[in-house]
Amino acid sequence: MLELNRRTGEVTELTSNMLVKDQSPAMIARVKKAHDAVMAVDARAGSAPSEQDCKDVDAIIGALK
Repeated sequence: MLELNRRTGEVTELTSNMLVKDQSPAMIARVKKAHDAVMAVDARAGSAPSEQDCKDVDAIIGALK
C-alpha cells in the first residue's frame, strides 16, 4: 500500500511541476489524463494493491517524463 501511495504521490508532484511550467490546454489535458489513469489504478487496487498496480503507475510516470 505504501509503495503505491509513494508512486501516486510522484505522479502528483510531476503533474504539478508540469502545470507550473506550462498551462496550455494540451498540457492540462495531458495532466488530467494521467491523473484519471492514476485514480483508476488506485480505485482498482483498493486496500490491497498488487505488483501490477505499481507497474501501471510506473508506466504513467514514465509517460510523463
